[in-house]
Amino acid sequence: MLVTGRLLGGADGKVLGQAIAAIGLIGATFGVPALHGGRGHPERAARSMGMRLAAGGLGMLIQSRFTDCASFRLCLDPSGPGAVIGAITASAVDALFMTDERKPTHVLTPIAAATRGGAVFGIATIW
Repeated sequence: MLVTGRLLGGADGKVLGQAIAAIGLIGATFGVPALHGGRGHPERAARSMGMRLAAGGLGMLIQSRFTDCASFRLCLDPSGPGAVIGAITASAVDALFMTDERKPTHVLTPIAAATRGGAVFGIATIW
């Protein structure tokens, strides 16, 4: 969505393009860290968030060195190539090194099933 918003004119000040790019930026920054936190890994969520913010910020700073702008603030485009490359890099590092979901050896799961004469309740497990 970040790239699509930029292609639709987000860098030129068009409202639709800026809105789509902003939604993409929010999703790229907070989406995966929220998933880590929701799965019970707060430390992994914090590392993922920090890495995404640092990679995006570093990408914007590098981009500002190679862009002619009226002011430094205008060079820091959050939908520019520097931020996008930083977001892609952070996503790749997160996927490769921070998502080692190990399956537990066994899980107890409650079950309920409707039958012709009533219902069956119980506990199932996979070993």
